Amino acid sequence: MKNLLRRPAACAALTLACAAAAQAQSLVNASFESPAIPDGSYTSTTAAGWTGGQFVMNPDAAGQFTGNPSLWPQADSGLQYADIGNTSATPLLQSFTVATAGSYAFTWSDHTALFLPAAFHTSPYTVAVLNGALVGATGTYDAWHADGLWQARSLVATLAAGSYTLRLTSQNAPQSADTLIDSFAVTPVPEASPATLLALGLGALAVARRRR
Repeated sequence: MKNLLRRPAACAALTLACAAAAQAQSLVNASFESPAIPDGSYTSTTAAGWTGGQFVMNPDAAGQFTGNPSLWPQADSGLQYADIGNTSATPLLQSFTVATAGSYAFTWSDHTALFLPAAFHTSPYTVAVLNGALVGATGTYDAWHADGLWQARSLVATLAAGSYTLRLTSQNAPQSADTLIDSFAVTPVPEASPATLLALGLGALAVARRRR
């Protein structure tokens, strides 16, 4: 690493790559912390910045809600998370704007209630990036995990500048598990510019010459 940092060309390429990765396309209330609800409760109030969804949930320290027999995970980020239910009737949506065309990585975590019976070991849902009626990208996932942990997910979409809607929809049956969502983020996928590629090439050439 010390040798790499001594080479201006390689160092410049590293700086450019880090700067590109630092930029982010933000979503509002991406961890569903607003509105704040009491510990050990859930509400059908829609999370701020979003529309739809079934519940915002904040389990107590034991993973429970008053009057609910199931055990629930603690939030992956913060204290709260969203529940999009187990039917397509309660999709969760947020509109956002892309200022600069490029590839964007959508990342989030999914889960279900804990210790579910075998008949409930499924929680399929879709994530779609929509430009009006057109689908910019879509993916299908299953929120139930045998290890009982939050699962990191991602979807990469190549988007032109403009307005979009992010939509999460359960594809489950009413008797199966609810899909839980937390920790959303949207980040540009860095694309190597000609200058960056040239700098990397010069750095590699310098390394090769020194080895010879």
